[in-house]
Amino acid sequence: MTADAAPATSFRVALVDALSTAECAIAEAEARWSGPELLSAAWGAARWLDAAGATPSVPVAGLLYGSARSFALAIAGALTGRPLAPVNPKMTPTELAQSISLLAPSVVVVEPASAAVAAELPPNVRVLTLPDRFEPAPAGTPTYRPGDPIAILHTSGTTGVPKPVPISDDAMLRKARATARAYELAPGDRLCTVPPFHHMSGLIMGWSALASGASIAPVPWFSIDVWARFAATDPSHVLMVPTMIEMLLRADKLPEGVRVIAYGGSPMSPTLLRAVMDAIPGVRFVQVYGQTEGSPLTKLSHEDHLVGLERPALLAAAGRPVEGLDLRIEPLDDDDALVGVGEVVVRGDHLFGADADHELRTGDFGRLDDGYLFLVGRKGDKIIRGGENVYPLEVERALEAHPAVVEAGVIGVPDARLGETIKAIVVLADPDAPVSTDELTAFVRHRLSGFKVPTEWAFAASLPRNASGKLLRRALAADAR
Repeated sequence: MTADAAPATSFRVALVDALSTAECAIAEAEARWSGPELLSAAWGAARWLDAAGATPSVPVAGLLYGSARSFALAIAGALTGRPLAPVNPKMTPTELAQSISLLAPSVVVVEPASAAVAAELPPNVRVLTLPDRFEPAPAGTPTYRPGDPIAILHTSGTTGVPKPVPISDDAMLRKARATARAYELAPGDRLCTVPPFHHMSGLIMGWSALASGASIAPVPWFSIDVWARFAATDPSHVLMVPTMIEMLLRADKLPEGVRVIAYGGSPMSPTLLRAVMDAIPGVRFVQVYGQTEGSPLTKLSHEDHLVGLERPALLAAAGRPVEGLDLRIEPLDDDDALVGVGEVVVRGDHLFGADADHELRTGDFGRLDDGYLFLVGRKGDKIIRGGENVYPLEVERALEAHPAVVEAGVIGVPDARLGETIKAIVVLADPDAPVSTDELTAFVRHRLSGFKVPTEWAFAASLPRNASGKLLRRALAADAR
């Protein structure tokens, strides 16, 4: 399957076909895996699951990092009807037990580093330690049933317990094609995936790249030192969040040979964008917005980024709808409808969490401007200040357009007169050259209505984020109490 050739069969078959002839499928820091080697390891993983008594058509939970072994286990699960359901290996025992109870897996596979957490699971849960290697095995006969998902992911859990999202074969086939187009992936490319394995941009992004004929270099976790080892795999594409890109820029560790830098989670500031373009002449930028239940939804192209250098407001956009996706804004039942704000509702055949009509209510609020989607927040994030509705994301984007601001978090805090007022927590690009709150106030007031301007300010070295790079406003609010 390539970005330009319409696949005629299932994703499982498309993935196996692509791997069967791949000279390199996975590039790790110390090893390379050809496609046939990865498939052989996958069938070895299937035998391992058989020996462990993993039940057919029942999920296999996993606390795993991105590695060839993890991908081999995921392929084995897809081919034998025991879909791998990776969960965040940083979960506490309580959080893990909640996710496990929703999955009801036959076994839980853990990295050795997660053994202590897994040991606190209920005694009726069977825990297996991921082996150092799977014994290579010849191809067997796939044993999945038509309705078996190929994997199960979880929502990021920023507003509660992560919820399982089954990944169907049909939708995954179309998602892989849409992904190749959005990220400009072609056969022979190599994608270095920095997001964690349990995230949509980890396992599912890796599968999409492999099915399109590209190879992957999955980073197990991000640090400057770990990245330096994986940069030696010579990726053509990298996928990370802007805070990671800035860390690499400061450490002089940007991948000089990369052609495409893809990112998500938050916008790219004009200052950072220009600095990276100066450091890597000719590199292309792509921002993609999506969710566990559906991705890609919109794309901010490289050409949009070039325009954004002159019109920074455009860099705050999530982009235009990707090919084959219909996007509309459903007005809210309050004054927001007057300014074009509403819930983002999408329709497409590559979505995982859609209803029978292929429609997905994202839970994100946004507005459309000249075809570009601008997100303003999520359900539950809304601040009501003196009867006026304020969405934190819109204020954060305005602040992050200031050249001295790296990132910002906005929350509502109690106010005796207005009910709530707005507090901004700001991370500066250079703490030794601070910007005054008066200057930030004036900057935001020039861009947003007066009732959206923060009245309380704080500065921090960093903001709390989950493993997917999403801001944890609940943690900010807890700190503010």
